[in-house]
Amino acid sequence: MALMVVFGVVLLLGATMGVDGARLASKQDPKTIEELWEAENSMDLAVNEQSRREEFGRLSAESCEDDSKGIPLCRECSFLRELPADYSPRYLVERKCQGQDCLMHEGKCLQQYMSVEVRNIAPDREGETILVRIAAGCRCLLNENSILKDYFIR
Repeated sequence: MALMVVFGVVLLLGATMGVDGARLASKQDPKTIEELWEAENSMDLAVNEQSRREEFGRLSAESCEDDSKGIPLCRECSFLRELPADYSPRYLVERKCQGQDCLMHEGKCLQQYMSVEVRNIAPDREGETILVRIAAGCRCLLNENSILKDYFIR
């Protein structure tokens, strides 16, 4: 019973204190650890990542507020992507991870992506579709050597 209480406290502390850390690079979003540490706690992290890659449309920051009733394990910010006028839908909302660890450095936040099909509605290219890869949210992935591993894997 005492072990479960300790585990609960570690989870709560990690969820609240781990928000300010930096995440490690993932296969989907390669970065150096140094870049992530420099960008720690920065609303500009996702914007900087976006500008490093060739992207379709223009991205603008919306908000980093969390309106849920729970404690988020990973900090996310919303961004609005505006596509050129001849594409539909023209606006896409993205949820991007901010550089961080989760669960008091026992895990890392990984950016999740999805593809959205958009249609070109210009008269000369009507009906042509393309897939736009957008950020869809974050997930907290427990490190393989975490002290919490035994509580999740049986």
